[in-house]
Amino acid sequence: MGEPPAAANNHVVQVHHGALSEGSARDTNYLAAIVATVPGLIERQRPDLILYQAGMDPHDGAGISPAAFAVRDAYVFALARSRGIPVAWVWPGAMPP
Repeated sequence: MGEPPAAANNHVVQVHHGALSEGSARDTNYLAAIVATVPGLIERQRPDLILYQAGMDPHDGAGISPAAFAVRDAYVFALARSRGIPVAWVWPGAMPP
């Protein structure tokens, strides 16, 4: 997280795709935002570890396909691996009932 204030290290990216119909156009817009944001964020923050919390967005009615989320996850993991950064990830489906 770096030095205080921690709020300066809290990065929220809002992807605006409400005008796009659900499907490939919305998926492409979402993935383009990920590709445009995540590498620069990693370069600026230079983390020793990435705590990857992903998976809540499918539940918010965003209309992003499960395939696009799989691409997102693979991209983030590959990016971390290419930089030698370990990733800690909790799969939402692995949580006990």
